[in-house]
Amino acid sequence: MSAGPFTCQPLPYDRVGSGPPLLLLHGAMVDRGYWQERIPVLAARHEVIACDLPGHGAAPPLAEPTSVAELAAAVLATLDALDLPAVTVLGHSLGGMVAQELALAAPGRVSALILADTWCRPRGYFGEPFPFRTTYLHWTLRALPVTQLVDLMAAGVAMRTPSILPYARQTMGRYIDDRDSFLFIWDAATAFDSHERLGRITCPTLIVTSDGYLFTTYQAQRLAAGIPGARLAVIPNSGHWLSWDNPTAFDAAVLGFLSTLGHEYG
Repeated sequence: MSAGPFTCQPLPYDRVGSGPPLLLLHGAMVDRGYWQERIPVLAARHEVIACDLPGHGAAPPLAEPTSVAELAAAVLATLDALDLPAVTVLGHSLGGMVAQELALAAPGRVSALILADTWCRPRGYFGEPFPFRTTYLHWTLRALPVTQLVDLMAAGVAMRTPSILPYARQTMGRYIDDRDSFLFIWDAATAFDSHERLGRITCPTLIVTSDGYLFTTYQAQRLAAGIPGARLAVIPNSGHWLSWDNPTAFDAAVLGFLSTLGHEYG
């Protein structure tokens, strides 16, 4: 794993609860506040660490292009600073890519994985019904003003759950004045590819996917097929922000999986 430019100090984080450590990694353009409603539930039985990825939230803007591997290196340095030798990692979207990279680059540090509505090959597979369409995305991100893109993205994730909109607009709005970070983040996400390496992930893994976001449906199937012993859970009545759209079903899937790791839930 590349040391990257972010490893000199820990990422901004919240740390609450007690028990086996559980690291939460958010998706692109938001921050650790994405997990605000889930943290109390998870912290009832776990020490929960939620951090801001580089270029997000309270972390400094990105000064140069980056990669998912470098984002993962920053997270690993944060675990070092917090003296956490191994954690279960729950990552959503971009955070799920970072979680995969952590498990691949530092397998001894990841005791289990929960990958929520994420990708293993964002550029898509041949014949995939709804690939990410990386080339079109790159063109769109550079052709439209960031203000317009923020409005479109925030409205998209809030389509099923309108209460998402204020948080999405507030966090994504950071990039209106930081177009460089905006582009560096998306370039890193779309360049990611773990497909050929999935068989090297040996820790217990749960793939959680929505039933209503077609861009990740096939990717979830490939993740489940590629990671030895991985389980797949589909969250009904949900879009890409599945933990906001259907928190009851999301919690049931996550807590049920965690219970198989030796922890009991009431």
